[in-house]
Amino acid sequence: MSREFRELDRAILHLEALIRKVRTYARRLKTRARKLRREAEGKGFWIDYAYVRGYGPYYRLRWVENGEVKCKYLGRNPKIPESLEKGKKVEKLMAKLADLDNEAEKLAKKVEKAAEILEETFK
Repeated sequence: MSREFRELDRAILHLEALIRKVRTYARRLKTRARKLRREAEGKGFWIDYAYVRGYGPYYRLRWVENGEVKCKYLGRNPKIPESLEKGKKVEKLMAKLADLDNEAEKLAKKVEKAAEILEETFK
């Protein structure tokens, strides 16, 4: 086998190792976000978010009233009222969640860019 093919094999092994690292990192981000969301849920209310057509996150306050889930839109950068029990703690948790979301978004963009570069090879 020629030197070029050995180098190609080494590069592929390196790429596979990087892919495993990205998967592990993404799983850790998801786990941390899930734990933060669970911690924010409590005392009859919780905060969640959604992306709409790639924009966001847009945060919402949710609670259960008479067995029905109610919702109030909070915006992109919510300020949780201090009158809510644990309000400050929830606000800090949501800031951490937003940081995790941003980190995940940056990672996704880098992975997409790497995939586009590799796809060009097979066109």
